[in-house]
Amino acid sequence: MSESVPVYDNHIHMSPSGRNVEALKEYQAAGGTGLTLVTLPYPEVRIREGADFERSYQITYGLAQRAREETDLEINIAVGPYPILLISLAEAYGLERAEEIMIEGMEAAARDVAEGRAVALGEIGRPHFPVSEEIWDASNRVLLRGM
Repeated sequence: MSESVPVYDNHIHMSPSGRNVEALKEYQAAGGTGLTLVTLPYPEVRIREGADFERSYQITYGLAQRAREETDLEINIAVGPYPILLISLAEAYGLERAEEIMIEGMEAAARDVAEGRAVALGEIGRPHFPVSEEIWDASNRVLLRGM
């Protein structure tokens, strides 16, 4: 194999309290050349409305910037409303408002992609475990909005 073969991780998460750049340095030392950093619901930002997602995405951008400064990795970013947040938002605000909040987060992510701050929407989707039909249907509507 050629040493120029890229080694790319298409889905990683980082958090302000994690090993972050130190872990990425290990990945690079092992041959890693690039990755897609996917946003998370950070405990530092409580999601109560769509605008809160933008604050959350800013954490992802900050983590990526630090990693770019301290490694030679190609770092792409994916942002979007984490799918299972719909459940806790529905418990707190009702399903209709929860769906609106998730869609507002999706719209913020789409703007960031359109403006070049991120390269993709992610992590979007549906819960990977059994949920009520109402949550499932709302998750599908949010996902379709992202598509």
